[in-house]
Amino acid sequence: MKPALVCSVDALAPGACKRHQEQAEWLFTRVAEVAETESGYGFRFDFGADPEAAEILATWLLDERRCCAFLQLELGFEPERGPIWLRVQGPPEVKAFVAKTWVEKLAGRRLPVTP
Repeated sequence: MKPALVCSVDALAPGACKRHQEQAEWLFTRVAEVAETESGYGFRFDFGADPEAAEILATWLLDERRCCAFLQLELGFEPERGPIWLRVQGPPEVKAFVAKTWVEKLAGRRLPVTP
């Protein structure tokens, strides 16, 4: 069965929804690289020694999971406080959704996109 590509706007309380949107805007300004994979995309964040940034990403990701339950979401932490990778994957419909809603937002920033 294919996932329904519908985000549940009612999954978060109004105040939490506003915070989620603000966190998304903040996080998208900190994406250092986009990597296309066979089933989705990876987004690299170079937060360095800023533990609050990683906490914001984790909190945002948990809320995103509530809103968009059809996404397969993974966080990968490189050793030595290296980059954090957010991987978003799923069937072709999900990959197309992520390309349109996430990757296109980043297009104006001229980030490296590795196939």
